[in-house]
Amino acid sequence: MARFADYVDAAYLPGEIRRSTYGTAVSNPLAITKYEANKKWGFQPGTAVNGTSFQDFLNWQNNPDAALSSKVKLPSKFLAFMQMANGYN
Repeated sequence: MARFADYVDAAYLPGEIRRSTYGTAVSNPLAITKYEANKKWGFQPGTAVNGTSFQDFLNWQNNPDAALSSKVKLPSKFLAFMQMANGYN
């Protein structure tokens, strides 16, 4: 992001550039707020189907290693070492 000092010699300010992208929403503050929020945040709450994202969150809360274990396959010798090391606690 540019700093204000970068615009000292320019004939425009960063806010003027941002406001020029609003188009017809300039007279509607609610539309401006919605437009800016959509640009800032990548999360779209309407994309989740039947609460599956929330269920995944609850599952990861109960077992934080679930995401890693479902995607990463560890070598069999390493797993055998881990089982042996866990027996010596």
